[in-house]
Amino acid sequence: MIKYLWFFIIVFSFCKNGVQENILPQFATPESTIKYYWSMLGKRNYKEALTCFDGFLENQYNEKDIFPVPDEVDSLQYDSLISLKIKGKKALIYYRVSFYSKRQNSKKIFLSGDRLVLTKSGWKISEVIIPK
Repeated sequence: MIKYLWFFIIVFSFCKNGVQENILPQFATPESTIKYYWSMLGKRNYKEALTCFDGFLENQYNEKDIFPVPDEVDSLQYDSLISLKIKGKKALIYYRVSFYSKRQNSKKIFLSGDRLVLTKSGWKISEVIIPK
């Protein structure tokens, strides 16, 4: 009986490790998901940005699902972490995003936040939070 128990423990640990190895680096942590999301928005790759959301289905992509970055914005990126709380398979993150406009010759920063869930494919955004 004990032999079978050890067998299942070993098989389960290999299966669990196999799932973790399939997670792409950009979705390995809540912060890496957020960095990737803003990086894709900055490159105006909206379809790829939407892959950061839980429940995104590539075959149902519609460019109207995401608000485009204004043309005046020349650079848009994740700036810095404010706070990150992880509890089980859920995370709450607040951070700064910076953007630059050549036309206005200015760099500005705004605050943003998200709730994320750990899925089989890594950390994905489940809810956008607008800090007050």
